[in-house]
Amino acid sequence: MEDELLQRRKLAEMLVEAGSARAELARQADASRDIATTRENAIRSLDSQVQEHRAEVDRLESLLESEIARRRREHSQAVALNEQNAELTDRLAEKAAAEQVWRQRESELERSIRGQKDQIANAAAAALVHEAEINDSNGKIGEFRLLQSALCAQVRELTARYETSSERIQELDGQLQAAEQRVQARDQELAVLRYAILDAARMEAKFNRERLQVQCQSVEGLKHLASTLLHTPLSLAQRGLVAQINAALDGWKNKRAEATNGVVFQVEPPPLRPSEFRFEEVTESALAAVRKMAAESGTKVQAAIIGSVPETAYGNAEHIHQLITMLAGSLREVTGAGYFDLKVSLEADQTGIEEMLLEMLVPSTGSAGKLCARLKAITSASVTLQSVQFGEAESALAAAWQLALALGGSALIEKSADQEVRVRISLPIGATSPLLLQNQPRH
Repeated sequence: MEDELLQRRKLAEMLVEAGSARAELARQADASRDIATTRENAIRSLDSQVQEHRAEVDRLESLLESEIARRRREHSQAVALNEQNAELTDRLAEKAAAEQVWRQRESELERSIRGQKDQIANAAAAALVHEAEINDSNGKIGEFRLLQSALCAQVRELTARYETSSERIQELDGQLQAAEQRVQARDQELAVLRYAILDAARMEAKFNRERLQVQCQSVEGLKHLASTLLHTPLSLAQRGLVAQINAALDGWKNKRAEATNGVVFQVEPPPLRPSEFRFEEVTESALAAVRKMAAESGTKVQAAIIGSVPETAYGNAEHIHQLITMLAGSLREVTGAGYFDLKVSLEADQTGIEEMLLEMLVPSTGSAGKLCARLKAITSASVTLQSVQFGEAESALAAAWQLALALGGSALIEKSADQEVRVRISLPIGATSPLLLQNQPRH
């Protein structure tokens, strides 16, 4: 019994040592699992430490295998003790069940270790692939850097070219603006000359017609006076003389009428320099003249100033007055309209330059499109001075058109929505200084 008790004590001590050994093995297995997990994360994050992680894993695997071999030896010893102590089987049933649970845990640990080995192998392969990709990326980065340096050089060259081109464009813009100003000045000078030619031709033709009419009236008076002699007792010779006088007067009248065609007239450019004038007074005077001419011809007219106007302005008052009256009279005679609407207004911009807007609406007795085309043909002919061959009304309209351009303004003829023809003329009117008028571009 004492030997049996001694053996039982030794067996109990061995079982305690086996339990502590199993606990130590479980702790080491957990530690090895944590280390394997840490190494796996390190492998994924740091490609440069893959070889070091492999050595560490191999060392852990060798330690684990030695530990498993030692535990197996202990297990075999425990089995031998169990065979020797069969009588203690019932008492040690719980210990055997615990041993079975430990075996299951050990098998699970082995499977986990094998899975971790597979994961480590996969991680190593992925690390190699990733390393190859990194090397490929580094090569591409080198190529990109070379390409970037070449592109930077091209960008610098293009920037230099762009700066040079910008400076050249600015110079060309300045030259273009100067050329445009010169062209505008020449166009205005040509408009002044065209106006002078057209107005001189118009006045010459009107003067010739008036003079011919007066002379014809005088000739007719002399013919009537000579014809009264035929009612007196005259001899045949005297009657023949009276007939010769009448024939001579008729021949002189016809030759005089033919002699007026192709007359040579002198042209002098008019002075169009601006000066200060009372805007409302000049405009109202011109509108009053338009109303008077319309009343004499039996035409209804609506002429008024729209909006507020300054007390004084800078411009050529005489020619502005002439433009208003000439335009209204010529349009009335050319179109043959029994009514027209004439409006004068001002519009100012941010530079202090005000524009005098002269707008005239003429109703069309027939087709508004045809009337608009006819007026455009007359004004277009004024550029080449072909309107000199037109009648008095057409010549007056052409002269008024060129006068508007000579004053630095713009003119427009268009058909309105109400089957009316709108003639719109815009003239620059300086509200503060006459110097503004000299530098204002034409529209």
